[in-house]
Amino acid sequence: MNRLSHSWGVFALILAAGAQAQVRPQPTSPLAGLAEEFPGVKAQHIGGVVRSVYGRGMTRAASAIEASAQFLDRQARVFGAGDRPELAMSEMVDLGSGGKTVFHYEQTVDGVPVEYGKVRVLVRHLEDGSGEVVFANAKLAAVPEGGFRPDVIAAADAHKSVVADGRFAAFQEFSEPSMVIYAGQPQEEVVTEAVRAWKFVGVGVGMDGIKIQHTFFVDASSGALAGFRDEILHADERGSADVTGTLKGWGSPGLLPDIGINPPQLLDIPEQRVSITGGGNAFTNRDGTFVIQNALPGPLTVTAGVNAGRWVAVAASQGTLVSASVAGAFPPGPVNLVLNPTPSQFTTAQVNAAIHQTLAHNYFRDRAPSFTALDFVIPANVNLTSTCNAFYDPIEQTTNFYNAGGSCPNTAFSAVIAHEYGHHIVNRLGLAQGAFGEGFSDTIAMMLYDDPQVGRYFNVNTGAPVRNPETANQQYPCTAGAVHACGQILGGTVWEMRRNFASAYGAASLELIRQLHVDWALITAGGIGLNSAHPQTAIEFLTVDDVDGNINNGTPNYALICDAFAQHGVACPQLALVQISYPNGQPSITAPAGGTQMAVSVGNLAASAVEGSARIFYSVGGGPFQQASLQSLGSGQYLATFPGAPCPSDIRYYVAVDVQGGGTVTDPANAPLSFYSALAATEGETAIADTVETDLGWSLVQPGDNSTSGRWTRGNPIGTQAQPENDVTADPGVNCFFTGQGTVGGALGENDVDGGSTTLTSPPVDLTGAAAARVSYYRWYSNNTGGEPAADTFVVQITSNGTTWVPLETVGPAGAGTTGGWIRAEFNVQDFVPLGSAVRVRFIASDLAGGSLIEAAVDEFRIEAVSCVAPPACPGDANGDLVVDFGDITVVLAAWQTAGPVGDVTNDGAVNFGDITEVLNRFGTSCP
Repeated sequence: MNRLSHSWGVFALILAAGAQAQVRPQPTSPLAGLAEEFPGVKAQHIGGVVRSVYGRGMTRAASAIEASAQFLDRQARVFGAGDRPELAMSEMVDLGSGGKTVFHYEQTVDGVPVEYGKVRVLVRHLEDGSGEVVFANAKLAAVPEGGFRPDVIAAADAHKSVVADGRFAAFQEFSEPSMVIYAGQPQEEVVTEAVRAWKFVGVGVGMDGIKIQHTFFVDASSGALAGFRDEILHADERGSADVTGTLKGWGSPGLLPDIGINPPQLLDIPEQRVSITGGGNAFTNRDGTFVIQNALPGPLTVTAGVNAGRWVAVAASQGTLVSASVAGAFPPGPVNLVLNPTPSQFTTAQVNAAIHQTLAHNYFRDRAPSFTALDFVIPANVNLTSTCNAFYDPIEQTTNFYNAGGSCPNTAFSAVIAHEYGHHIVNRLGLAQGAFGEGFSDTIAMMLYDDPQVGRYFNVNTGAPVRNPETANQQYPCTAGAVHACGQILGGTVWEMRRNFASAYGAASLELIRQLHVDWALITAGGIGLNSAHPQTAIEFLTVDDVDGNINNGTPNYALICDAFAQHGVACPQLALVQISYPNGQPSITAPAGGTQMAVSVGNLAASAVEGSARIFYSVGGGPFQQASLQSLGSGQYLATFPGAPCPSDIRYYVAVDVQGGGTVTDPANAPLSFYSALAATEGETAIADTVETDLGWSLVQPGDNSTSGRWTRGNPIGTQAQPENDVTADPGVNCFFTGQGTVGGALGENDVDGGSTTLTSPPVDLTGAAAARVSYYRWYSNNTGGEPAADTFVVQITSNGTTWVPLETVGPAGAGTTGGWIRAEFNVQDFVPLGSAVRVRFIASDLAGGSLIEAAVDEFRIEAVSCVAPPACPGDANGDLVVDFGDITVVLAAWQTAGPVGDVTNDGAVNFGDITEVLNRFGTSCP
């Protein structure tokens, strides 16, 4: 479908119809509302703001465009720009691989365009003609609380702060300003507050004589420079009858430049205009042939050049513009035209630009036939006075190439031309350049020419290319260095993908990876900081590769794609291969004699488990993990039996199962770094079990607390991106402890922890006389939003006397547990403090760094005490449950031919037939 200048009217009608049909209450937390409506949906946060939602099918409607519109009507607020951001659909593009359409929307605020304000919604077409949203990303601007500050700077004065800034002394000419909403560059990781800004272009000449050009954004309320970007994008840091015929030209063959070892050859000139006297004309076909409809009988003069292409108009700063003409031609011909018959550097560069800029356009357009944003002529300026460089000018929308000189050839050749046109594609996709622009432009050349090297023989003396992302092995994250180097994360990843596809698909692989590459480009949100590729990029590739609207169960090429990303340090979303669960729960106490059992269920998700392969790994008292098989009951059902252990002992354990085709899944997923635990004890007692639904005597403030907001409170929290919407307790429970209650629809940091610390302290618990005790709780901590993320910690401490506090755990400042979400933690109390009469736990949330946004919460607090009182004597009772049954036989057999004491019911120092006989003789009896 073509670009739609009127499509916002269609979109508005759809929204209006939906609003008339049903008035829906908005959920208190946009992301929570989305997750509630579509369980399993995932979100990618950047700078504390949701940038994309993905992972499963979402809104469905009778058509793809309605699904896209209804999704934004209900869910656009999840991207942090308020309840009803102004969005106008600018384009709808069918992915070349089929079955999906991506809808592009542009944001305005009160009619003022938002710089880079864009939403992309990917819709999957269903068999019945309906559509289902499977992915969306956005970079939107939010109106500041209280609205924008009044404009005090007139357009005529907008450039004054730039002129006064010594960094921009070389800029002498400025364009007329226009008003935009500016909220930083889209690749920035930190959220920038939106301002009304004057946007204009400055042009000058650098010290090296090369043109420089910046776009500036000046805050209309203060005159301060809000931001700028460099618009010169360089290739290197240094740097009645028909008339038929052909158009050819002498240009550089293959991938090498115009150098001695690669002399010009006669090449086909695609899609250049050929004209005849009388006004007839036509573009050449891709093989250089042409057919011109003509009513004149002849003779005719037929002419062609390189300045009137379908997609490129070559202009030469040096050298005569090449052309060819044949006089006295009569239909039907053929008329064979030859450009550049006596090649030179200045003329060969023109032929090269005409050919390769057209090839680069067609590479993308062929695979995105409904993406029309590239379909206009852009100039290619060749033979510029300087050397060893090339650049794209996004303001004038031109590609520009330099003369030969020094160690460099004339830069108008194959991959360099394709790279600069790649910057044009980035521009037309509405994405930011930077490291992403460099990496993306490299991939255009790499995929077009099926070559990992970009610009071979850019150094004529050594044969070195401009870049070789294949061998650079640039890793994520790229935190320092030039944009060209960091761009190679993306270039290297795409080439590894190309290699993986070749191994899997052979001759068909090239077109498969090319189509995937273009489809991904249509939905990507671009780079983040210096990272041209990052985890979000992997999600985007998987989303366009997916066929069932659920990337959690894998995609057709999941392994090929994710291996490529892994080679550059980028992790894909983890697949849910099989699910390990515990139908009857997990024991907190096990019998010291052994024999406590636990039911285990293994269900298939994205893979199939190997039947009978489930096993348990256990550690007693902190010792090494040992392995034991689970008893298979068939159909993925198992029975685990815990070993005997001295009372009280800590038993750590995890469960593992093999997957068909190779690999093992564990629960917990990162075992043995994480594990479950139980205490071996004769009996247990719950000392405190607080669901926080009622007040059990917690202290919400302590001497020394000095936070100015966000103090601990108990209640039903109003969810935000940093604070939970729901507690842990099953319905009808709603309460938990949390740091500060905001208002519905309020700002993210409305009542977060600010200016100091706030302390939550449990009531005292008497553990006198217990052999051991375990404390557990669910915690929530978020410090990854705001202007200075990952700078503070959440501290949990324990005491047995109220005076000496010992750390239980410290969460943060970065890593696991710092981005929200309920996480269960448990510890053995006796490992930290004596089991006294006044054991208390306290939780300290602090804001000690400027610009941090801190939220914390606690729920389901529990302390269990256990004892090691010997049970009454019960002959034949091997597992200590005071009943002689099959469980006792299991214990004896498990300890067979050992010296006991586990299983030695006859107390003769050996587990043998005598113990089996004793159990059988007492079978079915019980003891008081």
